[in-house]
Amino acid sequence: MPRILVADDQPDVLAALRLLLKSERFTIESASSPAGVLKAVDSQELDVVLIDLNYARDTTSGSEGLDLLTTIQSKDPTLPVVVMTAWGSVDLAVEAMRRGARDFIQKPWDNARLLTVLRTQVELAEALRRGERLEAENLALRDSVDPAGAKPVRLIAASPAMDAVMNLVLRIGPADANVLIFGENGTGKEVVGAHTSFIILPLDKADGVRQCRSAGRGRV
Repeated sequence: MPRILVADDQPDVLAALRLLLKSERFTIESASSPAGVLKAVDSQELDVVLIDLNYARDTTSGSEGLDLLTTIQSKDPTLPVVVMTAWGSVDLAVEAMRRGARDFIQKPWDNARLLTVLRTQVELAEALRRGERLEAENLALRDSVDPAGAKPVRLIAASPAMDAVMNLVLRIGPADANVLIFGENGTGKEVVGAHTSFIILPLDKADGVRQCRSAGRGRV
């Protein structure tokens, strides 16, 4: 379940938010001070942070919450932070967004809008993490190919979809023909091309696959 950190110095506000979010199957963590927020950010894997802008330092300017927002962003720029306050203004909202807030909630909040904002940020965070994982996997596979032309680590796949790809590679590898590999960016076209060329073709023909990597977007 998505894990949300909720921060406010008023216990009744925290209780109301826990009740609302629990009904939506969120895992809720809470903090009542900026120090508590930073401790949670450092120690837990969070999907979204919902913070009030005013704490003990003052009750209306939002400066303490803005400073907290800046610190959170410096620790993890990819962590979505939604801010809320009962003392909202256009200038405060603009400044919060400039410092990295993903959205701005005015107290008293509208339940439907608050839930929509949080669901959207959870989905965006999940998509970003998937993209980062895919990029890391592709880089690891790409690094397994020796740029000097040595054989790479053998491509290993276990899904039915990749079984079909591997069977096709075995069929087309020995053919003396050009091969065009289509696919979305980041899906591993270069890895499949390198596997085809280095594992099956002679090294002089494998050079052709490497040279055409930059031929166009979405293909090798």
